[in-house]
Amino acid sequence: MAMSWAFEGDCKKTAEYERQVMDYWATHEKEEPANAFYQQGEMANEAARVCIDLVDLDTAALLYRTGYERGLKEPGISSERKSAVGIPVGTRASSPGCTPRREGRS
Repeated sequence: MAMSWAFEGDCKKTAEYERQVMDYWATHEKEEPANAFYQQGEMANEAARVCIDLVDLDTAALLYRTGYERGLKEPGISSERKSAVGIPVGTRASSPGCTPRREGRS
């Protein structure tokens, strides 16, 4: 349902339905903590990506922050995943295969 709202161009409704999935996984934190926190982070990040595409950057930042916080609660998270999760919102990070643009270059 969340992606239906994404196709309609509605960031807030997408986030509302992703939140329902996050709430579902929150009920499994005791039984499946690793999977529950991972899924909550993924749902928040999925909604954030939709909001970026729809240029609702404030909502995207809030959702990425939620995904970041949920992801760090995953027990036994590897140092590689923790460092990937730990990229603060609002900083520039280059992706593999991408070269940051430098002054004076086109």
